[in-house]
Amino acid sequence: MNNLHKLIFLISFFLLLSNIYAYNLENGKTYYYGAILDIGISDLNSVSNIDVTQINYVNISVSSDYETYISYDYNLEEISEMPIQFDKDIASKLRISYIFFDNVDNIIKEEEININLVENLDTSNFYLCSDKDCQKDLLPKNYDFWIDDAIFVSADKIDYEKYNYNIFIQIDQENNNTLLLSEENIVFPYEIFNDVIVGHNYYKIIIEMISKDNEIYLQEIYFRLSNLKEIENRQLVSEITTNNETTTNILQENNNLETASQKEIDTQKAEEIELNKQDTKLDNKWFFVVGFVVFILVIWFLSNLKKPKQNRRIIRKEYEK
Repeated sequence: MNNLHKLIFLISFFLLLSNIYAYNLENGKTYYYGAILDIGISDLNSVSNIDVTQINYVNISVSSDYETYISYDYNLEEISEMPIQFDKDIASKLRISYIFFDNVDNIIKEEEININLVENLDTSNFYLCSDKDCQKDLLPKNYDFWIDDAIFVSADKIDYEKYNYNIFIQIDQENNNTLLLSEENIVFPYEIFNDVIVGHNYYKIIIEMISKDNEIYLQEIYFRLSNLKEIENRQLVSEITTNNETTTNILQENNNLETASQKEIDTQKAEEIELNKQDTKLDNKWFFVVGFVVFILVIWFLSNLKKPKQNRRIIRKEYEK
């Protein structure tokens, strides 16, 4: 290779390095699920063949061969650091695309970085328990705790030589994510004291693992805290049950009285209907008898009216003779 070719190669090599390392992630590198990754651009001036003064905004998207997970437009002030955490629900091979636009929405440049995601088997799985021993076979089925319960945070594996562990506890509400506690370099099992969280609410615990290589992993745990003790809840449930039973008995008695009263009313109505039917039958019977008698009388009367006429005619004939 002659000197000119060597010079071209070196220039190309350094341009390639600047193009890669201008971005906070390295092209073709393998990263871990659950780790905090920075998909931003640390130095726009190092991106090859681009004039920073012409850039108005940058579209950054994260996608796989199957779907797009993220696609947003960012100002230049926003893209120097963009931490993101990928969970196991997305594909292992991702494309991170950067499209640079000017003031009239023309594309100035497009760049793409490909990364691979794998599971880090060295990280911990955290869980909550109600005793310091935190035996996994005795863990609660759900994380609903009474106000007087002890709450401990533990993990299936702990490596203090490789990781530092930090904890954050906050209220988990849509409009209220108040941070209640943050503590660094904790040891397990870690007890959450009642003076830190009080009252009926939903909470979120964030465990941060920082490796000696400055890799950061986050894991979240959600739980609910009641403002009652378990014994108070049992008493309340017992009172409610007793009141419900008393109310049910009263309603049943009222229903029985109403049913009996309704039956009596129905019986009276049935008797009245039956009497009305009998009276109607009797009236019909007398009407038939009276009608029959009237009919006989009418026939008899008509018969008597005809007989005298016949006698007069006979008398006239005899007289004429």
